[in-house]
Amino acid sequence: MKILLLCVFFILTCSAFAEPEPTAARQAMLAVLLGDATAVHTNSGTPDASRDVIRLLDTQQMSQYADRIQGLEMLAKKSTDTLAQREAALALSEDPVRRAERLRRQDYYNRSTRIVNNVISELFAIVTLNFQRMYASGTEIVFFGEPLNAISPRDREILSLYMRNRASASFAPDMVETAMSIESRRHNLYVRESLRRAQWHLRNDRFEEARDSANDALRLDPKNAAAENILLEASRAASSAKRKRLDIPNPAVMTATLAELREKPESLLPDRPLNYADNETLLKKAEARRRSDLSNYVWWGGREGSGSYVPEAAGSTTYMVFSSINILLPAQWAIRKIATTWGHPISDDAWREAAVRHLRATAPCVPNCAATTLTFTADSIPSASSRELALRLSTSYEKNAWFNEARAWHYAATGKDDPTYAAQLDEQAAGRMLDSAEGQEDVAKRKELLTKILQRYPNGKSAAKAKTKLDKLQKEGADTLVISKKQLRSCPELWMGRGLNLDAAWFDGKVENGEMEKDGVHFRLSDTNTPNFAFTLRSASGSQEQTRTPNPQEQPEVERTIARWKREFAAREKAERENPGFTLPVEIEGSAGVDGVNALPRLLTLPADATQRYLYGPAGNVQR
Repeated sequence: MKILLLCVFFILTCSAFAEPEPTAARQAMLAVLLGDATAVHTNSGTPDASRDVIRLLDTQQMSQYADRIQGLEMLAKKSTDTLAQREAALALSEDPVRRAERLRRQDYYNRSTRIVNNVISELFAIVTLNFQRMYASGTEIVFFGEPLNAISPRDREILSLYMRNRASASFAPDMVETAMSIESRRHNLYVRESLRRAQWHLRNDRFEEARDSANDALRLDPKNAAAENILLEASRAASSAKRKRLDIPNPAVMTATLAELREKPESLLPDRPLNYADNETLLKKAEARRRSDLSNYVWWGGREGSGSYVPEAAGSTTYMVFSSINILLPAQWAIRKIATTWGHPISDDAWREAAVRHLRATAPCVPNCAATTLTFTADSIPSASSRELALRLSTSYEKNAWFNEARAWHYAATGKDDPTYAAQLDEQAAGRMLDSAEGQEDVAKRKELLTKILQRYPNGKSAAKAKTKLDKLQKEGADTLVISKKQLRSCPELWMGRGLNLDAAWFDGKVENGEMEKDGVHFRLSDTNTPNFAFTLRSASGSQEQTRTPNPQEQPEVERTIARWKREFAAREKAERENPGFTLPVEIEGSAGVDGVNALPRLLTLPADATQRYLYGPAGNVQR
């Protein structure tokens, strides 16, 4: 019984101290979170309920809820501020077209400012004779046309905005004018790009593609004279193709029988002239263009006439003028004039083709010039002016090393075959083949070319030289390398004590103690494929050829010597190819300082490859 009473007492005590279920308080808390003031007042109308709400707000759970509510309020405020900033930025933002135009004018001003600064620097360099500054500033000035005339990204942006929005948006008149100006410049650039493609195809003998590109330029600009001139030059494709197919060596074409030429019947047919309304007008235009090209070359050194009718880039004409002005300009004028008189620095292919068409139109009996001697008569070209033109045509072909055509048109101009002139042409052809043979590194090919010279042109000075060289090659055998005496003397560190062991007394010019011949040392391979070398010593008693085979321990050194010489020859040949080929290899070097202003000319050295520079250093720098 006592135990039962104790259990009841314990239950009642726990019930008295237990927390009542705060249903109304929780509803009031939910109303606070939802912002419903009426619900808060209704659910917390009793003091007990109000105390329950306060007690619940002090708990950890409500603190977390409060933090979350505060974070949500800050995020909402931030989003509202960002949206307001975006709206304000859009309201104050610049019109895209106006912005692009402003940036375009800014870029234009910056480029113009740099040009003005370069001009001021150039004037100061001229006054102080600071040639280095003159060159640095001048190279910037001469290209001023390219950045000012090119279509910049800002220009493309303006044009794109205008083309995209011109139907739906209203543009100010000045912006419309700006867009139209950019469109006009872009149109001109398209024309120039078509002309550049036509020039490239013309230089690479792709005449059909050149015509297509020139026609593209004419479609954009029907009155473009440059495109018409390119079409004029590209029109020679038909006749030149036939000329290349005709492979009759000179002078066989002059001595061949009719039966031999009948094997190639196309050689007896005249080239079909192209359909031009007025051949005389075409010839006059070609003459005027040729005179203009020659004048540009003589005065400014420009070679635009060699297959090119418009500048390669904007400002290139200005560059040609500025780059040619120097203290040696009068001497360069004289040298270029001599070059135009005796050589062919400017291509005159277009003029030749126009002259040929004109002569064939005035004298229909004129055939393909390769078969001229079979069909020409003394009165084939009755007009004196036409004969003079044929003579000029012969001279042009001669300068360009087309000796068959030169001989044929000379016959057309004079009405007779001149043996003296024919011998002169044969000698020139033999000389060119001899130069080609001397530049041939392969001994077998060199012998082949020398043999052809003796077969085709047995008479003349070039044939005698070819025979001498051929006999020498046959006597020497297959030399892997020939080093002349002059080359050996210029670089003794490569042979003294390096397997060759040549005596320095053989290079002092005294015959008493022995003197090496000018041809120097000939490296060869023996029957056992081991290197040996031979040279000729000249003494008071005569000349004696000596052949030496290095000892086995010296053989690797001889092989390394040969390899060094081959590398040096390759480096020198590369340096000569990279030489820009100045008319006079002289430049002016100047300086300005406390000692005053100095200016002096100095000779230009051949540029050498940096990787081969050690070959020209002292003996200690030569790699072993």
